[in-house]
Amino acid sequence: MRLALWYLASFFVVLALFGAGSFYAMRASIVDEFDRDLKIRVAGINSFLDKQSTADPEKLRRELQEHGQLRPGGELLQISNDRGDWVFRSESMRHLGIGMPAQPVSTKPRFTTVHSRRIPVRLATASHAADGRYFVIQLAQSLEESSELIEAFGWILMAAIPLVLVVACGTGYWMAGRALQPVRTITEDARAISALDISKRIAVPLADDELRKLSTTLNQMMDRLETAFHKITQFTADASHELRTPISVIRTTAELALTDTSRQSSSEALVSILEESERTTRLLEDLLVLARSDSNARSRLETVDLAVPFREAASQTELLASRKKLSVRVIGVERPCLVNGNVDLLRRLFLVLTDNAVKYTPDGGQITLALIASEKDLRVEIRDTGAGISAEDIPHIFERFYRADKARQRSGGTGLGLSIAEWIVRVHHASIEVTSEVDAGTTFTLSFPLSRMVDQPSPTLSALTA
Repeated sequence: MRLALWYLASFFVVLALFGAGSFYAMRASIVDEFDRDLKIRVAGINSFLDKQSTADPEKLRRELQEHGQLRPGGELLQISNDRGDWVFRSESMRHLGIGMPAQPVSTKPRFTTVHSRRIPVRLATASHAADGRYFVIQLAQSLEESSELIEAFGWILMAAIPLVLVVACGTGYWMAGRALQPVRTITEDARAISALDISKRIAVPLADDELRKLSTTLNQMMDRLETAFHKITQFTADASHELRTPISVIRTTAELALTDTSRQSSSEALVSILEESERTTRLLEDLLVLARSDSNARSRLETVDLAVPFREAASQTELLASRKKLSVRVIGVERPCLVNGNVDLLRRLFLVLTDNAVKYTPDGGQITLALIASEKDLRVEIRDTGAGISAEDIPHIFERFYRADKARQRSGGTGLGLSIAEWIVRVHHASIEVTSEVDAGTTFTLSFPLSRMVDQPSPTLSALTA
């Protein structure tokens, strides 16, 4: 309805302008036609006066009388001399009572519209000199019939415009409804999409217009929402599965401890319950971190020295590697490496990657930690000589609860560590790359945007080198 009303208002303005323009254009065209005719007749009177300039006034009056009678209805003509005396004045002109102008008149005709006895008259006034004699000529043409024609045309416009507006309003309403029909279809399709059936999509119109682009954009948005919805559903199912196992172990162990009241059995049960509780706690902490990442919670970033969490991760890696007789090689720089980051998150990022390196590297293997500074960025490389990751598994290792078969057999992890690592990398506007070869080892490369490099001495990393 609003579109139809806007269309009606705009169309009314256009019609009003068109009607007014047509009315005034028609009137101006008729007046111009009269002016051309009067100009030609004035030229004819001038030629006549040139030929009869030597005639006496009476003869000239008779000649002008005969000349005026040649026109149907008589000539609306009056001529005066330089003293203001009438040389000739037709009966019809005398009846109208139009007087001569007091001021001097140009030789070129001057056109005016006057009303005499309620009759509109178009008047042409000009001066002419012939054989030393000066004449003022006035020719007139009645506009009565033309005015009636123009008035009738105006009434036709006044009557036609409302009728056209009524038709235009109905047409505009129909066109607006037809134009908005795809919007109704889009609305109905969107209303049919719900959480129970998020796979439905909006029908895309055939016409390549804005509504097609809108439908395509909405469908693309629904694709992203469906992907996110499935990820949340899968995440919930995987989290429930991972939590069910330790809770079942805790419950079963407690039930067995209650049936066997010996001191040794109770101690072993408490130890088992404590281990499963710790594992469950770690799992819950990881789930909370991922929930925080899903909610786009912002972490406070400040200028930090990347070497500090790197050295702490290196020390922790040495401690873990000593239990499996692994050699740890640390390569670092002896100056601060400043980035915009969060020390706690960076420490956790490095520990996740080094912990995986220790878990999946067999006894006697080697782990290399390298901090490399360049003019463009800071890179951290974590290499191991472990089991490696197959090419088909690499694209999925950052998915939640995803664990390759070999890793699943050798580790009791939950499959959330690399997901957390990938989130921390995104928080720091960094990047992470993985290269691996089965049974040859894996390399994780982290690239951090450089804040600035400060050439100041810092504790050497040689003490961390195994």
